[in-house]
Amino acid sequence: MPMRTSDLVRLAAGVGLFVAACAPVHRSDPRTIAAGLTCGELASASQRPFSDDARRVSMTELRADDLPNYDRESDELRPDEKVGVRYVVAADAGSSQTWLERQIHCYRAAGPTGVRDPLLVTTASVMVQSGSGRYFVDVTSRDRETAREVLRAAGL
Repeated sequence: MPMRTSDLVRLAAGVGLFVAACAPVHRSDPRTIAAGLTCGELASASQRPFSDDARRVSMTELRADDLPNYDRESDELRPDEKVGVRYVVAADAGSSQTWLERQIHCYRAAGPTGVRDPLLVTTASVMVQSGSGRYFVDVTSRDRETAREVLRAAGL
């Protein structure tokens, strides 16, 4: 006896659920999720995610010794060598690390011209971490010339 359409639909749904239940779970990190989001829905992707002179933002130089993966024995950089800058940005209500990463990703992708900004140094590494109601935005490079470019863009 031939199967009815409704039986085929139920069978397909059952097989789909079984495959989904057996599939390995892959969790993407927030940076991967943020990078995959579209920027078109933002009011202005070319607008900087935070202002340098806002009273709730501070910037400091980072040195090689400040990098979590710095190894004094094998690294070519000296411990006191400048590698970039760190912005400390106060968290606003409704913001999150993923949200800020997305804002920065979209800003960098828009690449406003005529702007001197460490975030726009394309070869620099940008990492966002959160803690204690703040975000830490590190713009760094282990390459000396890129690090100098970041520092120049920051006015240091």
